Amino acid sequence: MCRLLICDRLKTEKCYALLALVLFFSSCNYTKHLTHDEHALVRNTVKVDGVKGAKATQFDDLIYLVRPIPTKKFMEVFPVKASLWAYHQPKYDSITGKTRDSKFNRWCRKNGTAPVLLDSLEMQRSMMQIDLAMFKLGYFDASTKTEVQFLKKQKAKVNYWVTPNLQYFIRSINYQIDIPEYKRIVITDTVNSLLKTGKSYNEEDLVAERNRMISKIRNQGFYYATPEMVTFLIDTNNAFGYLNAQNNPTVAITIKVSFDDLLDESLITKSKNRYRFNNVLVYTNYDLNFDKSVNLETIPYLDFRNKSDSTLYEFVTTKKIKKSAARTKLIKDYKSRTIAGAVWMKKGDLFSQTAYERTYKKLQDLRNFTIININYHEDETLWDSINKTGVLNTTLRLTRAKQNTVETKFETRTDRTTLQAAYINKNIFRGAEYLTISGQSSIYYYEWFNSLIKKVTTADYLFYGEGGGAVSFQFPRLLMLPKYQNINFWDYSTEIKFLCNYTQKYSRLNLQLSYIYRWSPTRFLTHSISPIEVSTLDTRNSRDNYAISKYPIDYQRKFDKFFLPSAKYTLSFRKPGKDDMRVNFSFETVGLLLYSVNTLVNKNNIWTIFNGFNYGTYEKFDLNVTHKKNINKNNSFATRFIFGMAVPFRKGAVIPFERSFFVGGSNSMRGWTFRQLGPGGYHNYAEEDDFNIERVGDMKIELNLEYRGTIYKAFKFGIFSDIGNVWLLSKYEDMPDAEFRFQTFYKQIAACVGAGLHLDFGFFLIRLDYGIPLYDPSKPVGNYWINKSWVNKEMKLWKGTEGIQFGINYAF
Repeated sequence: MCRLLICDRLKTEKCYALLALVLFFSSCNYTKHLTHDEHALVRNTVKVDGVKGAKATQFDDLIYLVRPIPTKKFMEVFPVKASLWAYHQPKYDSITGKTRDSKFNRWCRKNGTAPVLLDSLEMQRSMMQIDLAMFKLGYFDASTKTEVQFLKKQKAKVNYWVTPNLQYFIRSINYQIDIPEYKRIVITDTVNSLLKTGKSYNEEDLVAERNRMISKIRNQGFYYATPEMVTFLIDTNNAFGYLNAQNNPTVAITIKVSFDDLLDESLITKSKNRYRFNNVLVYTNYDLNFDKSVNLETIPYLDFRNKSDSTLYEFVTTKKIKKSAARTKLIKDYKSRTIAGAVWMKKGDLFSQTAYERTYKKLQDLRNFTIININYHEDETLWDSINKTGVLNTTLRLTRAKQNTVETKFETRTDRTTLQAAYINKNIFRGAEYLTISGQSSIYYYEWFNSLIKKVTTADYLFYGEGGGAVSFQFPRLLMLPKYQNINFWDYSTEIKFLCNYTQKYSRLNLQLSYIYRWSPTRFLTHSISPIEVSTLDTRNSRDNYAISKYPIDYQRKFDKFFLPSAKYTLSFRKPGKDDMRVNFSFETVGLLLYSVNTLVNKNNIWTIFNGFNYGTYEKFDLNVTHKKNINKNNSFATRFIFGMAVPFRKGAVIPFERSFFVGGSNSMRGWTFRQLGPGGYHNYAEEDDFNIERVGDMKIELNLEYRGTIYKAFKFGIFSDIGNVWLLSKYEDMPDAEFRFQTFYKQIAACVGAGLHLDFGFFLIRLDYGIPLYDPSKPVGNYWINKSWVNKEMKLWKGTEGIQFGINYAF
């Protein structure tokens, strides 16, 4: 929709022509060439009898077992390819006796797809696969039958009806361990078993438990332990004689650990021995096309991780230059400490599967390699026959990614369109350091959008631009803090970033320099500390007077020149799974040290910096919690809660405009346009026929609720409700009801409801929402709740708030 609005006439005609072509081919009878006993399969469905609600989600994947797969459709609705194939078959001319064809027809058949036909044999196989899948889920007595619906124009639909019957549960778990070396490891770790008595039987749990047990055994140095050593004996005898509390049948599981399924005697012998890590060989630029029969003329070099690490790291690279006929100098692809710092295989440590997983993850986090291959090779010359221990040398074959890349990103919403471009060098200092030079340009047009809908013309600023760029260096280590660089961390990095941004409407220039440490002690938790962050906000002497003059006098101080020395901490937590939960918290203190020195030196005089810059003095924190509950694969319920506050700790200080909070737009309070709600219950009557100011506050509360469902295939919908507002923490004489007060703030919480249509392409989603304000605290007293006076009778639109919101991907 947005695309059509900005197309010129020629582009619009092309868009309509393409749409007409899609609709034409999709409406064609692509089954016209089928014989009378052939039917095109258009849809498969799988329905499980008697199972509803959350329990039904375990059957969502059954549809993927059904064959054949129906004719593919554009956006899962229009069978364009089948129509192309059917309508461009060679034509036989009965008069001339020749077959007529053309290049266009051949192109259509090449790019088209023949209709998928109904196949009774495949239906039988699909029923067998469904029964097998149900058996693995613990429904041992499940049965499947089919129903074929013959439709018009020789099309057919197949329904698979599954009768699950009773599900089996686990009655008891016993262990039979015939390998003495493994017995203590397994028995002492049963508390962490994925199998529990009383739990429903599921073959995926058995596989996961087997892998967990083998991983635990391998972590104790038993390198040759394999999953084949663990088998499960399922006793279904008298299953109905031992019913659980819900009257479901139960089974007894015996976990057997033995060599019964191994035929290789040498492997059995090695499986009883422990192994330790030894040396590491690293190919930093491995090419899969290398001729293995030719010895590479490479020069290895040695380096050590630290003094406590005796591992011998040997790095091989093919990059070199000849200084003379007799001398060759090696050009290192990477600094050895970069790779060594990611390697967990330390000499003398027992072999562990965890070392492999952590090393792979850390090398992957360097974002420099497309292929990471880790292999072990036993050095039999170092076999210790007395202690029965061996050693393993590790070989890392790393295939490099392209070092220099250019990335672009385009985003469009109801209020703005943004284009970003970035140049990235992934190994600028040969230590996997990332150099990123980026630029972006945005056009804000929400006032133009308002005036277009209202059919009125505002005075100025229908469009305004914003642009800027950034240069950042990211290091895969903690600079100047090597003692805190714990190899057990999931990830860590240091970033130095310089940012420049200019906003045309207020003629504001923002310069920022940041030094940031990040580390992740676990896979789901990330900390970030910026001990040094310095920003300047400067109002230039061009085109800002009119825009800023429309704000109340006290409020205009938010556009002063500011110098902001700060320190910042951020925490990010994610709990993945069926119910995805994310928590982001940040705390920032600005100007505390400078204000303390100022107070000690000259308490009665607040300094200015750099000839006219006021330094900021405030503390700010922001909490954002999102939760998504997946009801099934087609429906979910999402919630978000935001609470933020920026508190000046000096009397008379204000929070800069750019550091304040706002609501409204396609991702927040969708009943209002961008920054057009708040603060508090403030109402400016002059705005109605003049200039729409951007409203921000020092405090923000917002709660979003959204139900997301499926209409058909890629067509989705959403029903939402947004509640929230922003407030000022200081009282401004010319802005009544804008400040936060405990006695009145709950009366100033705005509310809206709405619905949206979503087009889900998998890798991105197009969203069109429409929000209707229910409660607007900025309206005159007694007119807060929705009523007829909110509606423009001539255009049947809401006065002052346009709830049409367009965006890419979900709002949260």
